[in-house]
Amino acid sequence: YDARSAAARRVQASSSFYPSLTLSENLQRQRMDAIGSLGNIPIGDNTFIVNQTSYGPILEITYRLFSFGADTATANAAKEALYSANFQFNHEIQTVVAQVQQAFYRLNAAEAVVDAQRSSLKDAQENYSAANARNKVGLSPIQDLLKAESNLLQERYRLEASSSFVEASRASL
Repeated sequence: YDARSAAARRVQASSSFYPSLTLSENLQRQRMDAIGSLGNIPIGDNTFIVNQTSYGPILEITYRLFSFGADTATANAAKEALYSANFQFNHEIQTVVAQVQQAFYRLNAAEAVVDAQRSSLKDAQENYSAANARNKVGLSPIQDLLKAESNLLQERYRLEASSSFVEASRASL
């Protein structure tokens, strides 16, 4: 709205370069009561009434011949204010576009992290299965099984944390 109001102010400032036209009308009605005679002939009780109605349109055209640069300076200031308002408007649009673009790339990056975490979780599950199988046949101690289980739980946690970041990124988009 600032750009539109600046455009209106520019048009208003440049209006002083054009002549102004004023059209009006005047209607006047008068009633006069007079006492007297019409020449040497008396009229009734020596009173007579005069009704007078006048009507006329009035057209007034004014044009400023000399302003010594004041009108030009005002119009130029309004034009520069319009440029400034347009620049601010464009800047706001560019800011919104940049924010949406950044949010979109954050979402894509978060989804890629989730895919990587799913792959890591799958590897951790396979490692846990292998450690469990080795432990059952007696080829590895229980510490290896517990470490594989710990890695599996950490990968599940990381996957959930990444998934929540995806949802937060989607919400900001």
